[in-house]
Amino acid sequence: MPPKRPTRVGGAAREDGEKQINLGDTSSAKHTLDEAATEEILLQGYKEDHFVSNVKIVLGAISIALALVSQFWPGKFHENWWLVLGCVVGYTLVTIILTVFCSVKEGNAFLFTKKKKKGTAGLTVSSTLPRFSDMYTLRIESTAKGDSRPAKESTNSITKYFHADGYLSSSAFQDDVTKLLHSFEHSTKD
Repeated sequence: MPPKRPTRVGGAAREDGEKQINLGDTSSAKHTLDEAATEEILLQGYKEDHFVSNVKIVLGAISIALALVSQFWPGKFHENWWLVLGCVVGYTLVTIILTVFCSVKEGNAFLFTKKKKKGTAGLTVSSTLPRFSDMYTLRIESTAKGDSRPAKESTNSITKYFHADGYLSSSAFQDDVTKLLHSFEHSTKD
């Protein structure tokens, strides 16, 4: 028996758990499609890799700690100006590192996975939905540096995936995600 598909959360929900979105809100549409793609890929046997999220949390915690030390260190400002200056410089550097890390490592990706089985690479799944456009692009590529398999992507109008009343057509979208994933998994290396 196939695993039960999880239901969506948030927004106005029907009895079957599907969530309704405002079709004019491309950010909400992209977020809903990204969540559905994540669920489908995880149901296909991949495990989520939390390395990028963990690095972002650690860098954020360091910058917060520097801000708290700067703000609440005992003593008057003029007596500890060197500490405040050091914390401000450290905070700025950590924030720059966090921004560069997110731009380089994460980009448009919303899911990183671990290897599905030995001898394979994990996946980086990203998407784009330009503002004022209805063309949603889902892209799957390998996380391995040496993997020469080409990335696979699929571009479709969001009208293919949402009903006129704003509810996601899960089966249509999940079918396309599964086809794209299988196409990537069975692609040959150059």
